[in-house]
Amino acid sequence: MKEVFIFAGTTEGRTLAEELILEGVPCTVSVATEYGTYDMAEAEGLRLLAGRLTKEEMREKFASGDYACVVDATHPFATVVTKEIKEAAAEEGLPCLRLSRATKHTESDRGVYVDSLNEALDYLKKSSGNILLTTGSKDLSKIAKGIGDNERLYARVLPSSESIGLCEDAGLKGRHVIAMQGPFSEKMNIALIEALNAKYILTKETGNTGGFEEKLSAAKKTGAIPVIIRNPELAQKRGAEAQKEGTADTVSYFKGNALEVKEKLSDILGISMNIEETCSLSLVGLGPGRPNLMTKAAEAAIANADVVFGAERLIKSVEKLLHGKPSFPWYQSDKILDYLKEHLEYSKPVVLFSGDTGFFSGAVTMLRDLRKRGEEEDYDVELFCGISSVVYFCSKIGVAWHDARLISRHGRGCNVIGNVRNHKKCLLLVSDVEELNALGETFCKAEQEGILPKLHIFYGYQLSYPEEVVDETDAEGLRQIGAKGLYVLMIVNDGAGETVITPGLPDGAFIRDKAPMTKEEVRVLSLSKLQLTRDAVLYDIGAGTGSISVEAALLCTDGQVYALEYKEDALEVTRRNKEHFCLENMEVISGKAPEGLEELPKPSHAFIGGSAGNMREILEVLLEKNPEIRIVVNCIALETLSELLNILKELPVTEPEYVQLTASRGEKVGKYHLLKSQNSIFIVSFNGMKPSGIATDRLSDGDKS
Repeated sequence: MKEVFIFAGTTEGRTLAEELILEGVPCTVSVATEYGTYDMAEAEGLRLLAGRLTKEEMREKFASGDYACVVDATHPFATVVTKEIKEAAAEEGLPCLRLSRATKHTESDRGVYVDSLNEALDYLKKSSGNILLTTGSKDLSKIAKGIGDNERLYARVLPSSESIGLCEDAGLKGRHVIAMQGPFSEKMNIALIEALNAKYILTKETGNTGGFEEKLSAAKKTGAIPVIIRNPELAQKRGAEAQKEGTADTVSYFKGNALEVKEKLSDILGISMNIEETCSLSLVGLGPGRPNLMTKAAEAAIANADVVFGAERLIKSVEKLLHGKPSFPWYQSDKILDYLKEHLEYSKPVVLFSGDTGFFSGAVTMLRDLRKRGEEEDYDVELFCGISSVVYFCSKIGVAWHDARLISRHGRGCNVIGNVRNHKKCLLLVSDVEELNALGETFCKAEQEGILPKLHIFYGYQLSYPEEVVDETDAEGLRQIGAKGLYVLMIVNDGAGETVITPGLPDGAFIRDKAPMTKEEVRVLSLSKLQLTRDAVLYDIGAGTGSISVEAALLCTDGQVYALEYKEDALEVTRRNKEHFCLENMEVISGKAPEGLEELPKPSHAFIGGSAGNMREILEVLLEKNPEIRIVVNCIALETLSELLNILKELPVTEPEYVQLTASRGEKVGKYHLLKSQNSIFIVSFNGMKPSGIATDRLSDGDKS
């Protein structure tokens, strides 16, 4: 098989050579210095050439071998060499493929962008303060002459005799020379900038395989100003719009990214190379935090990545696996996906998440955002599970978790009291110690009000970290904890099995005063007609004492109830009932319908106990917010019932069901038991109907939040 001649001045070039060798294609790889051969492992079919070649020497090398084509994978700033490679290949009749590095990024306001080294020197000469030079050793003499003050200059160069010699030729010696092999992490860049007290960083727009983003982020964190020489190739056409010369079956010159060059090589060589058309996106759960609790699969995914994203503490925990590869302390899915769209050179990104990817994890958000953006086909997504903090915690306290209710207040809302009231065991993630103390306060109040029995609580602090604490306490004890950090709780309610799960609290359970109240028998039937779900969003319009709201909030543990009332005395009673029953998923709204409904989230259900003469307007607003809403209306007066039925004939609703309810309660009068009749009431229930041709907008987690 014919050989491929590769000028491999970049990581992409060396990677391409390794892939071709694996495909059985012999390669000659030319690098500018002996140092450039250190990253290339010896392999059968691989011939390494060290040293810069003139154009004539290139022609001689091409003529001396049996080459199918030439690949120019030199540095994007090596424009002179690129020109000579193209000309030498053309003169020898060999196709030349230019492998361009993707370096495009959003220009930062903090950076100074220039189009040439001369422009950079003009700017820096007028400034004051130390300058960290990260542009290589070739132009050091020109830089030193242009700045005119070597005391300001600190050059980071390769640890080779050639680089050190060029530093000395420029007059840079001793502490002004930092000879190190990259790539360099953000942390290392920060340390160097601070040690040198550098006010400026001179760099090139080299792309992320050149550590460019790590320089920018380090500059931002230290306050240094990056002076950036733009990539001269960005103005040239690439990929599908690249230069194409020659006959129909021979391409004499082609420019493209790594994927496009591999496709062209497959055609020229007549082989099938491993061309990845989609990006392999790995979402990796790291477990509770300690590195030795990470799964082997997660370790392998991180080691195989070409870029890593995640919260800063997560990236820090896997630093030993990164080996200098680029990493960004980002966890916002849109920011990460936008970045990957701009940087197609990355084909194996990894996003890190704490705990397990399926347990209250940002991985779920990222998958949802991929679908929203219509980009799920662009990525081959793989999830790597991790040990959840609750699993680790339960192993520490020796309590089974399979029958526990799993809930979280870590960065989200959650009806903790409602869940604890209904479940014997609840596992809860908490954001911080302030929230933990507030929970202790709430539990204490619920115990005092008789809403909850005395609770037994296990807690875990900073699980798997050196400062880990696992202990048990009670509601009062939660109020006293002071250490800042992450907490996990196991809340045990031995009385959960005795909780009444049907509606129908006795009227005497409510604070009433003079506010009107929907009585027990009417309340039970009205709630039944509402057909509430556990995650319902209910409007209680004309709440009165809030008895309907209270019972609905107790039933809809994962839902939300909005009690709307405009009379001040009734509002106060409703608020007191909410506090008395310790309802976290009930909100009392001061206002009159329909105006008071405008800013509320989309409802799934509505109960109208009082309309204040605005029945039509209220119903129209409800149906506009959710065309398929479930509505129940209570009418005492015949005039109200008649008005309602006439209105419903004109609105897009199902045929209403109406029930007349007359209830009598037994009372003891002397030695006799008499039935005392309650006011007769009409309960009207119906559903909205989706207008024909309009898609249903189902209630989602996003609508409720």
